Amino acid sequence: MDERVHELETMVVDSKSPLFADSLLDSLTALVLDCNLPSLRRNKNVENFLSRYEEPVERVKTARVKVEDFTKVKVIGRGAFGEVQLVSVRQCRFAVRACCYKDRRTRANTSDEKRQIF
Repeated sequence: MDERVHELETMVVDSKSPLFADSLLDSLTALVLDCNLPSLRRNKNVENFLSRYEEPVERVKTARVKVEDFTKVKVIGRGAFGEVQLVSVRQCRFAVRACCYKDRRTRANTSDEKRQIF
């Protein structure tokens, strides 16, 4: 049993794993947002799910790193999904790709290609 527990813990902390903590949080956030429709909330199971996870998902959304947390130094480039910015936090500088998620859904294939490149 200890080996199985260790394997699960490894999957949650390994950034290349599909069960990485960020992936799980993204999935839960998306599921809560998708289920939060009046027509779906009529279902007792959906309502129970939302009553349990809406508030934790809001806390996750407010705690996560956002583009607004950085100071924009300059725009490095623009692409189909948004722009690449040089940003700073304290004394460190990073390149950040700011994406428009609405466009990202309609262009999923291109997004997959870019993910493979990165």
